[in-house]
Amino acid sequence: MNRIGSIRRKMRKVDGLFITNPYNVRYLSLFREGATLLITHKKVFFLTSFLYKEEAEKEIKEAEIIITKKDIFETLAKITKDIKRLGFEPTIKYFSYERMKKVLKDKELIPCKEFVEKLRITKDENEIKDIKTAANIADKSFNEIKKYIRQGLKEKEIQAELDYILGKNGSEKAPFPAIIASGPNSSLPHAKPGERRLRDGDLLILDFGAVYNGYCSDMTRTLFIGKPKQKAREIYKIVIEAQKKAIDSVKPGMKTKDIDKIARDIIKDKGYGKYFGHSLGHGVGLEVHEAPGVTAKMEKTIKPGMVFTIEPGIYIPDFGGVRIEDMVVVREDGCEVITRSEKLKVCP
Repeated sequence: MNRIGSIRRKMRKVDGLFITNPYNVRYLSLFREGATLLITHKKVFFLTSFLYKEEAEKEIKEAEIIITKKDIFETLAKITKDIKRLGFEPTIKYFSYERMKKVLKDKELIPCKEFVEKLRITKDENEIKDIKTAANIADKSFNEIKKYIRQGLKEKEIQAELDYILGKNGSEKAPFPAIIASGPNSSLPHAKPGERRLRDGDLLILDFGAVYNGYCSDMTRTLFIGKPKQKAREIYKIVIEAQKKAIDSVKPGMKTKDIDKIARDIIKDKGYGKYFGHSLGHGVGLEVHEAPGVTAKMEKTIKPGMVFTIEPGIYIPDFGGVRIEDMVVVREDGCEVITRSEKLKVCP
């Protein structure tokens, strides 16, 4: 419960904190789903429904379990009688906030922004171990899907096969719908897999991840189908260089915007700056997109234990695109790359 202690030290202006973000509940209680938390300066209340009663009684040891009936805010009112200032997460849905205001009208409701998220930015070694396992599952699955890919397949067929392989290899679920984009579709950074069939000379982007023990991985590989065009080889080489230089630069004390700049400047100097429009990376943990953002404007200081992606890209409309994405964990002397599968592959 060291995490609870860290939260309590932040609760200087409130008597209790109501946690509703499911990822934050998972982080603080280790319980997977279907619950909320109320943290006071002396107690922790774990609120869940009958659906999760048996699991909660087995897994929750350091909180008082309360089974809610109909309205969670009616239950909350009963256990917060002595609380005057109640903190809540401002990510709560609007209709829930309106209901909370009505039922808890005798209390001062105080938004407490990112109390838990700021703790989640740096990972402990147990979290890193789970993220690495998720990354290993994705790497293994990529090595398998490469053998399946060939000309004539539809993007949707590759997605379906990849989803099957990921599950077979131990992924609990997909952290996000896989991006499978071929030919001109690969110039769309978040393309949806469709009916297009792979053709000779295509670029093929595969962006996907895995989940293990609640923790996510995220990676992107770009493949050549058949004989690649010269321009495809050129932009691939530039993206690889930009990514390598950015990864090699990572060390504690840097600002995230400086890492972004290193990769962006290389792509810009090669004449493709206008074709790289998204940020260089994002944090990964219980959510596949979380802090810190590795962007041109973000000045977050890099610290050991942070896990984030480095994913430069070049996207040329009506031609295609290249993106290469790896995850790194920041260490005391630099960073460790935790996605390890082969980057370049020519498929038949």
